[in-house]
Amino acid sequence: HELGKDHWCNQLDLTPQCQKLYESFYQLQVKFYARDMIEADYPFRIGTYEELNEKGEMMVKMHMIDDNRHETFNQEVDERNCKTFRDADPRRFISIHSGAVAAPLKTYWIDLNDENNKEVHMLCAA
Repeated sequence: HELGKDHWCNQLDLTPQCQKLYESFYQLQVKFYARDMIEADYPFRIGTYEELNEKGEMMVKMHMIDDNRHETFNQEVDERNCKTFRDADPRRFISIHSGAVAAPLKTYWIDLNDENNKEVHMLCAA
């Protein structure tokens, strides 16, 4: 049975139905992580298989952000139009441990070289 071009599943991944489907998938995935972390006696907790805690929910949210990073590229700002999966805006990613916001690179990752890479390492160490 063919669903047709207009069915929501054939639209961009940003439709509410697709987003809810992806969120359900990531919640289940992170619940598996939580279960495995408990079974392995890992010292950090993101909840349980039955219920995620705040850190677990943050992980689900960041999976969703990661999934949508290409759809949210700003093509007007990206004059070279050459962003790759490594060039997404990282500022929506937040450490589940410290709350620190990720910082963008000073250049496209493909343009990093030994000279400008030193600056990147210094930024990360700060």
